Amino acid sequence: MHGYSSSEESDDPKRPRPPPASATSTTDKKVKKKKKVPPQQSINHIWKTFQKRTFNKALAILPFDPVPPPVSPERPNELMIAGYERAVEECRRKVKKIIKECRRVNQRYRDPGWDLDWDLKWYKGHCLNRLGATDWSINKATLADSSA
Repeated sequence: MHGYSSSEESDDPKRPRPPPASATSTTDKKVKKKKKVPPQQSINHIWKTFQKRTFNKALAILPFDPVPPPVSPERPNELMIAGYERAVEECRRKVKKIIKECRRVNQRYRDPGWDLDWDLKWYKGHCLNRLGATDWSINKATLADSSA
C-alpha cells in the first residue's frame, strides 16, 4: 500500500537505496591538487607512452613494394597529337554525359567556379577579370549603364 511503509516495500530490489552514511575524516576531505606541469613536459610524457625504448625481433619481413607501372602500357610512346586527340575525346564524352544528365533532370548546368550570371549578380567579376589585374569594374552603376 502507498499510505504506510512496510517491510515488503523496503525489500523491493527496484526501490533505490539511501546512500550509506560515510565516516569521512579530515584526510578524505582534503583533495590534493595536481601539480601543474609545463605544456612541453606533458606532451613529452604523452609521447613517451607511444615510444618503446627496447628493440624487438622482427616477426615478419614486408616485401618491397615498388612504384606500380602506369595503368596504360598499350601506348607507352604515343605521339603528342594522339594524346591531345584522346584528351579532346574524353572531354567531349564528359560534356555529353553532363548534357544528358541535365536534360534528364530538366536543369541547366551551373559550374560554381565559372558562372557569369552569379558573377554579375554578386558583383564579383571573377569571370570577366583575369587573375593578374582587374580590367572590368563590376558594380551597380556600371551594370546599369548601357555603354559599359
